[in-house]
Amino acid sequence: MHSGEPCEARFAPSSQSAGVRFVRGGTSFLPDVHHLEAAARRATALEAGGQRLGTVEHFLSALCAMGMPAFDIEVDGPELPILDGSAAPVHAALCRAGLRPRFAFVELDQEIEVRAQGGEARLRPVSSEQIPRLTAQVELGPCAPRMESVCFRPTVDDFGLDIAPARTFCHLSEVESLRAQGLIRGGSLDCALVLSEDGPIPGQSYRLPQEPTRHKILDAIGDLSLLGGLPWAEIELFRPGHALIHEVVRQAAPHVRKTQRFADALKTDLG
Repeated sequence: MHSGEPCEARFAPSSQSAGVRFVRGGTSFLPDVHHLEAAARRATALEAGGQRLGTVEHFLSALCAMGMPAFDIEVDGPELPILDGSAAPVHAALCRAGLRPRFAFVELDQEIEVRAQGGEARLRPVSSEQIPRLTAQVELGPCAPRMESVCFRPTVDDFGLDIAPARTFCHLSEVESLRAQGLIRGGSLDCALVLSEDGPIPGQSYRLPQEPTRHKILDAIGDLSLLGGLPWAEIELFRPGHALIHEVVRQAAPHVRKTQRFADALKTDLG
């Protein structure tokens, strides 16, 4: 998406690690807070050994919904492929390979509140009898003067249908500025939703109701999975962006219990 470079990712079952590991050349990038790049813009990047790997959030979101399985993901470019701008192709491929949807969760030992980059986040741990929720409120500016709100319940709702297909998006007025910053060089209408003042530009339409807000949830799941899984909590996000969730991950990491838990999720019927 951002570098414009061709890239390919190959999934190989791993016997060397207990979870996901990205590999580029001779460098391994573990998706955790210790390898989160501080300077990443409009995406999430990992760094290790002086190397970086960008745009990992969509893959991580799909992998979190599958329990963070033990895979070495070999990448031959500077970032993960953008595919269609969503997590649906990765989620579908993992389902076809026989993996059962089951979210990976971690537990927090205290409430976390963060304000950063004009956004706010609150994570309130809930009991094992309660249903974890992730609610995002997004302000889309001239495209939607009112706040959009979507609530996703990972143990009840269907990630494959409700979240995975939501595409990354930007406003038409941002395109030239982002390109001038060296970003979205590989962006096109095949891999992104572009919004005008009246909604999607001509030739595009929403795949899902409130698709941009659902994509913010998709991104948040991927970024929060850097904790080892999605926190078993009531998660409320107001105007979320990567910078906000990255700060949440940094502040929450010391309060994550070492045990990981799993909960079966609904399985999308992929035919």
